Parts: sequence; structure tokens; C-alpha cells
Amino acid sequence: MKIAQLFPDFAIELRDLLRDMGRSDLAEQVGKLPVVARCPCGQDARSGLIVLDLVNDQVVAIEVLDRPDVKRILDGFLVPGDLSGS
Repeated sequence: MKIAQLFPDFAIELRDLLRDMGRSDLAEQVGKLPVVARCPCGQDARSGLIVLDLVNDQVVAIEVLDRPDVKRILDGFLVPGDLSGS
């Protein structure tokens, strides 16, 4: 499942944020990124944060903290404690 399919509103928001930062190259990748795993930590952050991990200007991971809307959808797709969506 792609991020844009599972989290359509969040994907649009993330694309817009990346374009606003002048990173259209990264924004174009968002729609193609698969949801493959979740962080095993299970901690809820309180500061609100989106972290993109890049390797050679390719998005390899997205960490989303303090977004109950994203967590609720992810919990329905990958149960907490499950590291893989397959």
C-alpha cells in the first residue's frame, strides 16, 4: 500500500510542505512511497514532528510524531507491535 493511498490528506500536506521548502524533487516521491513498517517504539511524542530520512536524495523513511490522525489510520493497517505490513 502506498502512503498516498493510506494517508491521502497527509500525503497532500507533506507534498505541499516539501514544495514550500523548495524540494519539489522530494515532493514528487511522496505518492510512490510504500508503507512497509512501523516504528516498534510505540511512543507518542508531544512536539509534533515529521522527519524524512534521505539517501542520495531519495526518501527512504518517514517518521511522524504527534499526529493522531496518521496514527489512527496506521493502527488499522499495521497493528502496534507489527513491524511489517506484509
